[in-house]
Amino acid sequence: MTGISAVIATYNRKDELKNLFDSVTQSETSFLELIIVDQNEDGLIDDLIRRYSTLLDIKHLKFKERQNSKARNFGVEMAKHSLICFPDDDCWFDKDSLTRVLAYFDNNPKTDLLIIRWNENPAFQLNSHHLTYKVISSFKAPIGYAAITLFMKKQVFFELGGFDITFGIGSYIGGGEDTELIFKIANARKHIFYDHSIGVNHLYMPARNRSLAIMRSRQRGIGLIYSKYKLSPFVVARGMVSPLWKMIISFNFESIKLYYNILVGRLEGFFYKRKQV
Repeated sequence: MTGISAVIATYNRKDELKNLFDSVTQSETSFLELIIVDQNEDGLIDDLIRRYSTLLDIKHLKFKERQNSKARNFGVEMAKHSLICFPDDDCWFDKDSLTRVLAYFDNNPKTDLLIIRWNENPAFQLNSHHLTYKVISSFKAPIGYAAITLFMKKQVFFELGGFDITFGIGSYIGGGEDTELIFKIANARKHIFYDHSIGVNHLYMPARNRSLAIMRSRQRGIGLIYSKYKLSPFVVARGMVSPLWKMIISFNFESIKLYYNILVGRLEGFFYKRKQV
């Protein structure tokens, strides 16, 4: 059986990280290492790491720059196992999730990327199936385009250059790094499978509950993916027209501000690369 290296970039979260550790201690597999890429500068989680290092295989790495994609890429460089994943520091696993992921790869060695179910996300699909670039690039794939759901071969991650550091928390393009990674893998015609029967947990926050600045920053990631992967005019138009239309028909000022920032964020991301030339 192979093993999993879980790369966890963390900043300013201790209780949530403990919850993740607790879920892993209850896991039914020991073929797991946790690589904690610690972006805190005040020793916030040092005692927590020391306590759980007696129970779990933990590598504690300090990383000063608060940029999610760079932190994760750094963590993967230290991974010892052939499979990698990227739990958020505030998610947690079902008891049998990691065992079932390992069993899946043992039985399906040709799979390069396994996407599992985000339990709290209302958009997930009930059926397990293969995913193609055509489906993923339509932005209609009923899966969560989220890092917490991704398990992949480390060699594929390295082959394709890892996370694009243009994207991610801490950057102008403040989101979409996980979606971009899925696009990259699919565009390379790698084998991708979505398994509905395996779950991971993370609180789901609807768009309207986020701050407008964060929402706008993350939507830049969607816009940049539109241009980077030269998606079809129909997909791009649908992605731009949808928030514009919702803004027009909204009679609530808070909703108008939300859809305005979604639209402007996508436009800013779409033209970002052209501004850098």
